Amino acid sequence: MKKFKSFFKYIKSNSKTPRGKAIAFFGFYFIFFIVVIMMVRFNSSNETDEVVTPKFDFSLIEANNYHFHYQDVLGNSTTIYDGDRYNDSSLFTKSDSVNSLSIYSSGSIYLGKDSSGSYVMIDNPYLFPELKDLNFIKKMLNKATYISTGNLKKTYQISTTTLVSIFDNQEIDLDDMPNTIVVTTNSDGQIYKLEYDFSSYSIYRGHGAYQGSLLYSNFSNVPEIVKPV
Repeated sequence: MKKFKSFFKYIKSNSKTPRGKAIAFFGFYFIFFIVVIMMVRFNSSNETDEVVTPKFDFSLIEANNYHFHYQDVLGNSTTIYDGDRYNDSSLFTKSDSVNSLSIYSSGSIYLGKDSSGSYVMIDNPYLFPELKDLNFIKKMLNKATYISTGNLKKTYQISTTTLVSIFDNQEIDLDDMPNTIVVTTNSDGQIYKLEYDFSSYSIYRGHGAYQGSLLYSNFSNVPEIVKPV
């Protein structure tokens, strides 16, 4: 500290001489660059502490060859969809505590097996089909707010206002509780499970509290699905 005081005292006393002006000039820029370097290092250390939003790897699901197990819990009622997908075709069973229905689907076409054993055209059997559509799932996660990571699970939140904008292309303004998405990956970061607590969105749609899950497995081992007669 004493050396710096002596240095500045020397510059001050000689500031009017050519030598003093030169020393003051280079001394100023020396201090300036030291300050700049310190600021850059400080900002860099701050950036490494920032939370980086994880990227999404849907490669296992995008291959369209897997077993799936979907579950919808609406109030006290649970519905399960369990089956296989091969390319654009699926063969699965929809069941609840009372009924069970075998379903074949290809694209947006759904055929349900009736009491006679024949497959007839039915409406989309899914509750909230948008939550099971991979394109919509990607859009949701890209708009969702990252919350935390733990044990290969990543948690996100998204408002009903944003969901309506994604699904219906409508702009609304709701003061609602956020909906939650939990994404589970394997050790390679590939997504194989999603869990929803979309009660806020479900209530907006005129239903009760809702939780759902999408579980994918047996990747690339499903044989070709033949359309039932």
